[in-house]
Amino acid sequence: SVFVGDIVHGTVTKILRWAGVFVDVGLGKDGFIEAGELRDGFPIKGLHFRKGDKIRGLRVLQVSEEKLWLTLRSGRLVRGPRIELPKLCKEHVQAFESVPQEQWLTGIVNYISTKGVFVVVRPHGTGQQVTAFLHPSEFKHGYEDEVIQGGTIRVRVLSVNVAAGSIRLTMKGVEGSISNMQQTGSGDAEEDGFP
Repeated sequence: SVFVGDIVHGTVTKILRWAGVFVDVGLGKDGFIEAGELRDGFPIKGLHFRKGDKIRGLRVLQVSEEKLWLTLRSGRLVRGPRIELPKLCKEHVQAFESVPQEQWLTGIVNYISTKGVFVVVRPHGTGQQVTAFLHPSEFKHGYEDEVIQGGTIRVRVLSVNVAAGSIRLTMKGVEGSISNMQQTGSGDAEEDGFP
């Protein structure tokens, strides 16, 4: 039997292209390392494992009867809960067309893949929360070493494509915006947050 926090070793059995790797840790069921658990921060090297690779120093992140989640991150083993959202519809995406590009939104990191980060945001502080995409090229400096599921971040809308049902975000310029809002005291008027 295995418990959260235990250290295990295993062999890679399957690779899910952008999502993570399955590892046989000798418990009768494979453990799963999500892409966001491959290192502290964003998996900048992607899924660099191959089937048959040995991995040492895995920590047990979560255990259920059917599943075992593992991590290679250091630090705490607590992650924010995943936010379950209704299926994205045209109206949800259209609501972001009226969000000015200079407006900062507060988002919650819901999932990390090797392609980027999926962030839950809402337009104008009201309306339906949706999942938007933050590409690594749009990270603020140093964020690749900080990103974690459940983390809160400040983002702006970079683009909206209603036909494709996608919203792309950026973090660029965050440092300057934060200092400007603190100096002018206008942070409440420009930021959109979660209740």
